Amino acid sequence: MKQLLLVVLGGGLGSGVRYLFARFSLDYLNLSLPWGTLMANVLSCILVGLIISSEHLFPSNLRLPMRLFLMMGFCGGLSTFSTFSYEMVSLFKQGMWTFAMLNLGLSLLLGIGVIFALTTKT
Repeated sequence: MKQLLLVVLGGGLGSGVRYLFARFSLDYLNLSLPWGTLMANVLSCILVGLIISSEHLFPSNLRLPMRLFLMMGFCGGLSTFSTFSYEMVSLFKQGMWTFAMLNLGLSLLLGIGVIFALTTKT
């Protein structure tokens, strides 16, 4: 039950941050590209990369609770792949192929690139 609570609390916080990114994006940025979703997905990938790469710094009894709260909970609530997919379909339906491809490329390259960079040991 404690583990479920960690995921639920983290997920609620992540979803709240995603909402704030979406509001900021709608209120202040160019709406041709879903900036709020892009910011949420990239931040989530950065956090996952940082968490994975720094797990050795945490005592073993904190690793699982940290993973549950931050990765599964917070990053799970923050990351918005379903929203990303919906927005991609919307861009295609509107004939905004350039923005759709830009959004797809940035989301994949930044998300995968950040996690790769942060988790690859030199």
